[in-house]
Amino acid sequence: MTHDEDVAQRPVARAPGLRAVGDRALLLEVDGLPAAMAWHRALIREPLPGQIEAVAAARTVLLRFESD
Repeated sequence: MTHDEDVAQRPVARAPGLRAVGDRALLLEVDGLPAAMAWHRALIREPLPGQIEAVAAARTVLLRFESD
């Protein structure tokens, strides 16, 4: 297998989707559980400004933020 063939067969990670959930939460939509867990770990390690909670699920991570 050539290098180009190897690269062509690798899965391509898509950019996560982002949806507003009410006034104080965001839902991050990813490709699957491994991606959700990776995002969750990263957001627990380095929370976004105002982030108070991160909850991972099979294909999403819910981010809750403190109110103004």
